[in-house]
Amino acid sequence: MASTACFTNGGGHGCRCGNGVRSKKGKKRCGGELPRYLDSIGSDLKNPDVKELAYEKTPTASLLQLARLMAQTKAKLDRIVCPALIFVSDEDHVVPPGNADIIFQGISSTEKEIVRLRNSYHVATLDYDQPMIIERSLEFFAKHAG
Repeated sequence: MASTACFTNGGGHGCRCGNGVRSKKGKKRCGGELPRYLDSIGSDLKNPDVKELAYEKTPTASLLQLARLMAQTKAKLDRIVCPALIFVSDEDHVVPPGNADIIFQGISSTEKEIVRLRNSYHVATLDYDQPMIIERSLEFFAKHAG
């Protein structure tokens, strides 16, 4: 299996091995190696009759990039001032549901709402709560269109 070194800027790095050393470019480099790909996290659905189309593997480099992007985005949440409708599944095996609260508290929108989904997992738009998501989204768009 091909592997790639774990590189991140600054503080902690992704692999948790505790072997962090500095590379020539000053980036923290993990002394261990990460696999190039991880098994995919696709089809996190409560409804067993539905399958999400998803890749079979996830490149680890993309996960490191995602972690950087999430940190940058979190630092700029206060720039969001438009109305916001945030859907979050109470049970999600991909993203911690608490992330929705971080977004809700971080944005500067005066009109914002969190809708808690009680009967869906991560891919809620394909899951049991789909009709409610469509209905609430259409109401939101009609209210704010124009």
